[in-house]
Amino acid sequence: MNVKRILSVLCLGGALCLLCGCDFMDYQKASSLLDKGNYEEARAIYTQMEENGGYKDSAQMLEECDYVEAGAAYEAGDYARAMELYEGLGSYGDAPEQLAKVKYSCALQRKEDGDLGGAYALFAELGNYEDSAAMAQDCVARSWEDPQVGDALFFGSFEQDKDEGNGPEPIQWRVLAREGDYLLLTSEQLLCRMEYGDTNQWEASDVRTWLNGEFYDAAFSQEEQGRIQKVYTYAKQNSDLKVDDLRMELAYAFPDDPEEAERVLREYISEFGDDGDHVFLLSAQETRDLFSDKSDRKSVPTKAGGTPGADTVSGWWTRSRTSSGANQVVVAVDYNGEIGSVHPSHNSGVRPAICLSLSGKPSEEAMDLELFGFPSITDLYDTATESSGSSSGPCPACNGTGTIRFYYGSSDLEAILSGHDPYTLGTCPMCNGRG
Repeated sequence: MNVKRILSVLCLGGALCLLCGCDFMDYQKASSLLDKGNYEEARAIYTQMEENGGYKDSAQMLEECDYVEAGAAYEAGDYARAMELYEGLGSYGDAPEQLAKVKYSCALQRKEDGDLGGAYALFAELGNYEDSAAMAQDCVARSWEDPQVGDALFFGSFEQDKDEGNGPEPIQWRVLAREGDYLLLTSEQLLCRMEYGDTNQWEASDVRTWLNGEFYDAAFSQEEQGRIQKVYTYAKQNSDLKVDDLRMELAYAFPDDPEEAERVLREYISEFGDDGDHVFLLSAQETRDLFSDKSDRKSVPTKAGGTPGADTVSGWWTRSRTSSGANQVVVAVDYNGEIGSVHPSHNSGVRPAICLSLSGKPSEEAMDLELFGFPSITDLYDTATESSGSSSGPCPACNGTGTIRFYYGSSDLEAILSGHDPYTLGTCPMCNGRG
């Protein structure tokens, strides 16, 4: 009797397989696998069904696989996987509501772990969900609690989400270096894209003008501007004449009139050299030394600061230049994080840098970046990006500039007081101006 029953079941199963093409059995197997948490195996069977023309609700069950796995990932604390799956589901079921819940939980976890930048990004995306707006502002405030190298710090604001209706968003900076009261910061994202200008010289570039004009005025309130330390960012025309040395000479020349001594000093700096920048770009050497590797140098543009439709990593300018023969180019970081060079007419990302005073009491006079170990009075030519096919680097006498300084007058002070540059520029005799 038992044998007959077994034969009957086998016959029935065989008949069903013939009638249904085994889809029924596969469907049942996939459902069982899904119930047991074997998502990949279940997904593979449902996918095969869809490729064969579909069976029952196999298309919906594919989405159900993602939905069930997303819920399990959330319960296990794997927020990244849960967000990935819910985002892929779009409007399926209550996936949008579940996605918001996962993002909120992930943001709380990041905040607890000290990742204020990552937490803020998620809270900002959530908008008015729960108390996300208040939590985002708390991340901004907490970023000022004893920031250290590598930390996120929020300072100033700029349009980033391409929605001018909700106002500008707080700018997230990365702390690259700290020395006492001063922080060296660079923006975490690329805030705009623009050409460097019609020159490869930082001091005359369009990007420098934009950073210290339109961007500076838009991004920082007067109170915030009062925290930014002005710094020297390129080689002074008189790099052999140190400002501190000149200040000492002027103190002797005007022992009873320190205000006049300071006036002459500032006039000299303004006329003959770099008078400093509030906002600048990192140099090639700073870019090499302040990031751990090429991956660490990668950056993505904000929605407002990128190419339309692009949300992937992009290249960004430095303030250094290089000269390979007649090709005058600017040193830049490419989308792989490699340091190379491009023509100044290229449309590349802008990643601003600032020197910030935590106390809000910056020095009135611009400072050298040697405070952080990078003397900005050195020339900005970067020989590391020179073409490997070039037979030689820049001229050792003029460092590729084609000009050289010639001493004027009997003393530096005499020349300055008489309205002259102590070191006048002339054609370099070693390379005959070719650099």
